[in-house]
Amino acid sequence: MNKDINYTLTTAFLLLLGVILYYTYIRDSKLYFGSYNNSEHNFSISGKAHIIDGDSVKINNYEIRLIDIDAPEYKQTCYNSSNKVYNCGKLALKFLRNQTNNKNIKCNINGKDYYSRFLATCYILDVNLNSLMVENGWAINYSSSNKYYNKELLAKKNKIGLWQGDFITPRQYRKLNPRF
Repeated sequence: MNKDINYTLTTAFLLLLGVILYYTYIRDSKLYFGSYNNSEHNFSISGKAHIIDGDSVKINNYEIRLIDIDAPEYKQTCYNSSNKVYNCGKLALKFLRNQTNNKNIKCNINGKDYYSRFLATCYILDVNLNSLMVENGWAINYSSSNKYYNKELLAKKNKIGLWQGDFITPRQYRKLNPRF
């Protein structure tokens, strides 16, 4: 009888652990960064942007995350070509801010992430800002479709932005430095 109770409790615990791990994986992958498409979210938001970090902006009080890319977190540091530490998160923000500098931005919304931010591809005129961040080395490709993979390879080859030295991916940085 005691073995049956232990077996049942162990099975229930493992099942619960599996469910928790599964939902944690879903949250950290597709729902957090992913390209899920929901027709109720297919619209655009335009206006002047307040830059939050290298992959997040705020337009008209709407927080928007640039989809399919991942830029370093604001406090993240990297190593340059001389192996000296620099704040790559601040430089990614600065690069995006310089590109948007008081210009109108149009963001095509493609869904929401785990934190209820809109996921979008954003443009200044015909310039894709998501792509621009990756091709200049201030963000990495972060999509299952490898949408910006070739842009990332070019930045890596040219050793620009993050690729001038060593860095851990923004995702690895977040795992090592959780928000809460």
